[in-house]
Amino acid sequence: MAMKTTVELPDHLLSRMHELAARERTSFKALLEAAVQQFLGNRGGRGPGRFRLEDRSVSGRGLVRDLRDAPAGAVLERAYEGRGG
Repeated sequence: MAMKTTVELPDHLLSRMHELAARERTSFKALLEAAVQQFLGNRGGRGPGRFRLEDRSVSGRGLVRDLRDAPAGAVLERAYEGRGG
């Protein structure tokens, strides 16, 4: 069973959560549920257990040639290119 509630969050946290939900292609609700479950789990609550990061690695041969010596910011820009960020 789910209950509705109202939560007041500072604007900067709310913005960051919406941005993260968009990047992760998930809903704000799902992100908030996961955050609360993880918090409760870390506090000894009856959450789902330890947080496990999903393996999103890919096979390949490293960075593309034009990014091998580029600063981290350039790599990030290329990674999010065309994603509306």
